[in-house]
Amino acid sequence: MILLDHLVIFYNNTYQREGATRMNGYTPLEMKDEFHVHYKDLVIDQEEPLEHYHDAIEFALFAQADLQLFINGTPYDVKDGDVMLLMEYDVHRMLYKKGTRYRRFVVNFRKETVEPVLKSVHLESIAAVPDEQLSDMNRSPKCGKLRSASPEQREQLVSCLTLLMKLGQLPPSKEKEALLRMHTASLLLMFALLAPKPAAGRHRPSSSEVGRMIHYIDTHYGEPLDLQSVARHFHLSKYYVSHLFKRVTQLTVVEYIHRRRIAEAKLRLRTTNLSVLDISEECGFAHVQHFHRVFKKATGLTPYQYKKNLPDPSPDNPF
Repeated sequence: MILLDHLVIFYNNTYQREGATRMNGYTPLEMKDEFHVHYKDLVIDQEEPLEHYHDAIEFALFAQADLQLFINGTPYDVKDGDVMLLMEYDVHRMLYKKGTRYRRFVVNFRKETVEPVLKSVHLESIAAVPDEQLSDMNRSPKCGKLRSASPEQREQLVSCLTLLMKLGQLPPSKEKEALLRMHTASLLLMFALLAPKPAAGRHRPSSSEVGRMIHYIDTHYGEPLDLQSVARHFHLSKYYVSHLFKRVTQLTVVEYIHRRRIAEAKLRLRTTNLSVLDISEECGFAHVQHFHRVFKKATGLTPYQYKKNLPDPSPDNPF
């Protein structure tokens, strides 16, 4: 890629690729710091897809873009002025077009960063969505993970994002922390006012069928699931389901099942005190040994190593 301008600001530590590994084009990204704002301007010189998820909320403004985005298997056409909001552990895949200009802002942050501000104006339900309504948000057609901004709305968003980048360069202080919280919360409130953008080809029967399959997997990942059981539930042949699912999402049914289960397992490893065995069972793995193999293949770490490497919460770090 030809890098024209690239600015990254971290609050606290770094953003790391978990296990420093990328398996089958799938990159889990773990945020060691609690706030991350990033601007990128480049020209795409290759069409290799990037697929990953974050353990934090992600807000993105695409100032200039022409790409296809899959969010948990649902396809979207991303154009100039589109705005994206992803919950923790939303699997997303970007298919770039060679030779196109790509400019975008990204902010990654923990739910806890904005909760106090939203609670003060009685809108804490916005911040509660990532954990408490994760599965419903991922599948609901009303959730609007990708939205379109008018020129005026885009200007307001850019102003807020630019201010966040400037704040990120300031030395730590209570005033800086408060401003970061307030302006990050403002992004969520502005996003709520944008018009949802429909999924690409949403009127095509094939996309609708696959959407129902994804919803079924996301609500039954804790049960025995494979290609045959999904096909049987929808009274379709395995061959038909296999080819349709792959064509629409670029993933096999089993790949998607594994990725949803691993994302859910990581959320539990990070936020609960459940044992690895209990998490394995809750996430649909019949044998803990199989859970270990799939988890390590996806992340480069065993579940125990992953939990051990999680940063300890610090009372001195309000984010």
